[in-house]
Amino acid sequence: LGSGSGDAVRTMSCTGQLGVPRVIVPRATSGVTLVQPPANNQVDRLVWAKLQKLGLRASELCDDATFLRRLYLDAIGTLPRPSEVKHFLADPNPDKRREVIDRVLQRDEFADYWALKWSDVLLVDSSTLGERGAYVFHRWLREQIATNRPYDQWVRELLTASGNSGKVGPTNFYRAMRTPSDLTKTVSQAFLGIRMDCAQCHHHPFEKWGQEDFYGLAGFFNGIKYKKLSPDRELVFHSGHKPAKMPITGEVVPTRTLDSEPIALDDLDPRVHLAEWIVSPDNPWFARLAANRIWKHYMGRGLVEPEDDLRSTNPATNEPLLSFLTAQVVEDKFNLKAVMRLILNSRVYQLSSTPNETNRDDVQNFSHHLIKRLPAEVLLDAISEVTASPDQFAGVPLGTRSI
Repeated sequence: LGSGSGDAVRTMSCTGQLGVPRVIVPRATSGVTLVQPPANNQVDRLVWAKLQKLGLRASELCDDATFLRRLYLDAIGTLPRPSEVKHFLADPNPDKRREVIDRVLQRDEFADYWALKWSDVLLVDSSTLGERGAYVFHRWLREQIATNRPYDQWVRELLTASGNSGKVGPTNFYRAMRTPSDLTKTVSQAFLGIRMDCAQCHHHPFEKWGQEDFYGLAGFFNGIKYKKLSPDRELVFHSGHKPAKMPITGEVVPTRTLDSEPIALDDLDPRVHLAEWIVSPDNPWFARLAANRIWKHYMGRGLVEPEDDLRSTNPATNEPLLSFLTAQVVEDKFNLKAVMRLILNSRVYQLSSTPNETNRDDVQNFSHHLIKRLPAEVLLDAISEVTASPDQFAGVPLGTRSI
């Protein structure tokens, strides 16, 4: 609220209770017309409603050339070819933006780019996993995206993976984190948007999670074993449920998911129970984090920032919009491409980055498009493309793209 208008939240704590009041100060709109532009879908209507409260007016629509370049770089990490640009600009079809969105989402580069993005989230790194482990893990991720496999299905397979790390790609997820504590922190942040680091040692200062929550979750990973098969391959498997213990007192902590009672685990691999809970449509965090990740990628800023910090004391800048997108993820049966299509077809995504007199200093309500840096791999590929100078990466043919 430094400029005298806007909205912000404050965290209040007293006797173990937390409160998060939101303060909204509308911009003075004397003499300024606040009629919002037409809405393409519900995304626009929810954004316009927030802008109206704040006294902001959305910017104009971006031109066709800007839209096409933005779409290609955001969705597939690739510049449009000159011939594609010329064809799009000359096309008189009023529905051409929707049609090109559908075409771009079917391109092979979509799987390349999003496999790269998920590889970053899931720590696919040859220095940790070896060349073979990183290769089979990346190949598996790319296949999930290329076939548009529902997000909940491939996450369930990843969380319960066992086998030869040189053949079963998702087993390599367990090779990057070697302890139950590391796995607890990584899984909770990557798939739930919950940062459990503080709760490992003490009660979280800005959340309700404590050590019982942390080690209750760690119990699902206590028992994962690794058997060396060759210098760069391991057999990864779960040897059976063993509840975790408090590190100092040695007290046994009953295994349980967050916000639930202890679970009776008599079967061999407790990760099955964990995976079913994580990917459940009733889980309040799984679909919400997926929606926020997608929104941030295309819009330049998450509805919650940082994108994977969904604590109660860090609310969304537009809660109705995030709730709507979360519901869409579930309604579309975790088809993330369908949610991307919804966002890309919104007028909000297609706004110009040029601000107007009301929204010049707005950086969190999406009244104009936020200019963002190109990721390193996308930038390198773009330079190689426009200079006709293909790059050479070790172990792959000349001209293999960075993404």
